[in-house]
Amino acid sequence: MLQYLINTSIIWLACLLLYELLLRNESFHQFNRIYLMACIVAGLLLPSANLNRLMPIQNNILLQPTGQVYVIKKAIQVNEISVPIASVDHTIEHILWIIYLTGMLIGMLLLVWEILTLFRLYINGRKSSETGYTIVETGKDSGPFSIFNIIFIRNRQDYNQAQWSLLMAHEKEHNRQLHLLDNLFLIILRIVCWFNPLPHIYYKRLRMVHEFQADNAAAINTTDYGTFLLEQNLLQGAPILTHSFNYSPIKTRITMLTKTRSTRTKLLKCLTVVPLFGLLIIFCTQTSFTGQINKKGTKVYFKGNEIEFGELKVVPYEYREIMQQQKKIFLRTAIPDSVPIKNYVTGEITRMDPVLSDIIPIAINGKHIFGHEPQYMLSEAEAKYFPPVFYDAEKDFEKFLFSKTVNELNTLEDGSYIFHLKGLVINDKGNVAYYEKPSIQLFIISDEKNPIIADAVKQKIEQQFIEVLEGSLKFKPALKNGKPVNARLSLEKYIIDVKSHKAQLVERGGC
Repeated sequence: MLQYLINTSIIWLACLLLYELLLRNESFHQFNRIYLMACIVAGLLLPSANLNRLMPIQNNILLQPTGQVYVIKKAIQVNEISVPIASVDHTIEHILWIIYLTGMLIGMLLLVWEILTLFRLYINGRKSSETGYTIVETGKDSGPFSIFNIIFIRNRQDYNQAQWSLLMAHEKEHNRQLHLLDNLFLIILRIVCWFNPLPHIYYKRLRMVHEFQADNAAAINTTDYGTFLLEQNLLQGAPILTHSFNYSPIKTRITMLTKTRSTRTKLLKCLTVVPLFGLLIIFCTQTSFTGQINKKGTKVYFKGNEIEFGELKVVPYEYREIMQQQKKIFLRTAIPDSVPIKNYVTGEITRMDPVLSDIIPIAINGKHIFGHEPQYMLSEAEAKYFPPVFYDAEKDFEKFLFSKTVNELNTLEDGSYIFHLKGLVINDKGNVAYYEKPSIQLFIISDEKNPIIADAVKQKIEQQFIEVLEGSLKFKPALKNGKPVNARLSLEKYIIDVKSHKAQLVERGGC
């Protein structure tokens, strides 16, 4: 969410700066209106846009396995990894939510008050009709304003025929251009994003563009129209939902009326919008640099998250029982570089096998990443730990992944396969925070002829994996001592059996 808000603000700010520098003082009012609204919508949509499906997997550096990206010092012992575990302070989070909801509630109450004020003026006013418009004389000391085809004025007798024609032309243009829809959208956005000053600035700029458009339609004689604007400026304003004839600053509106129209040459300024939006798509979408892997030592930056990696030794299955016994006797037991392997029949040590290691995520944004991985001897860290649970009818992520890729899996040759998804991190909010390149692999490689996974088939399956991971997945966060924590999630429960191009999941047995 934080990264989304940052990217949204970047888009809005960049577009606003371009508008202020190049477009604000030009008379391309319709273009400026479309531009401002497009910038607002782009700021809301682009940060959540997923363009992975448009990009070939083999060229997507976002998905390169970390084992190929990092060269990490190989001297870290599992039980010596020290990661600062930041406490989850829910009190602060709750306070922030209370502040946000309070601000939004205040904004909604103010909007309701404005609507009620407008309703009272309509009910209590003296109404008449003219050329399809309802004229409401309020008797209040306020300037003329309109909403849809309803025009509110103080008194019809305040205007001569020439002034009345100017006023009607101005308000009719607001209605014809459907400016109210822009207003409603920005008002709601201001309430939802009350903490962000940019929507408020956009609202003021767009309201001024609306007035420029209405002024152009009404000002046949700019001198008479400017004088009329100055006279109406002394009256009070109008509800925010409406379009007020005396919307300030009047000086800016008169200046725009009297200035020379922008030439076609200046229209070239509008072309600067194209490279701007191109840059924003590159930098502010999920497949942009904010979503790519940036390496810095043992850390990477992925979608606004700092992922720290460590090298954990994988204890051979035959040696785990010995390690468990040693841990009961000694407080600190280091995993050796090599371990003895016994012959199950004779009980004699037949060889010494080196201990392999994995490079896996151990921390995200300074917070520890937990996991249910006995091969790393993390049983102590797993005390009072419950892994993340996938929100689905069956609450089984592998079954969900299978259901989304079964059509592609059916194209595989007969054989047994497994999902390979290393480094999947589910954060303490229940969202996918990091993953490495997913793939489909053979389950058992025998001396006999093994099925061949065609490159095209593998690419389709991997592409489908990515689309699932980049979708709106939601998990119940892992719990440690009853509090949400970050967690690694492994796919190791099922085998995919393919027979006659029909794939099915088979639960793995054994240890």
